[in-house]
Amino acid sequence: MKDSDISDPLFRQAVEAIDSGALAGLRELVEAHPRLVQERLNLSEEGYFQDPYLIWFVADNPIRNPTLPKNILETGLII
Repeated sequence: MKDSDISDPLFRQAVEAIDSGALAGLRELVEAHPRLVQERLNLSEEGYFQDPYLIWFVADNPIRNPTLPKNILETGLII
């Protein structure tokens, strides 16, 4: 799955912030839009990664990126 597959623009911004390690941007999004951590993303994908929560993107499982940001632990704490 690619970020471009995410139709919800706020959710896509949050995933991009996770992928890039942009803690301040992620924090702003989550504080302004708490639904990002409460609701599941409606995806057409079947199986394992169907309708994920935002926190699922922290694990990068299934693998979507070659490496995780160095501050991935702190990213998970924001969510």
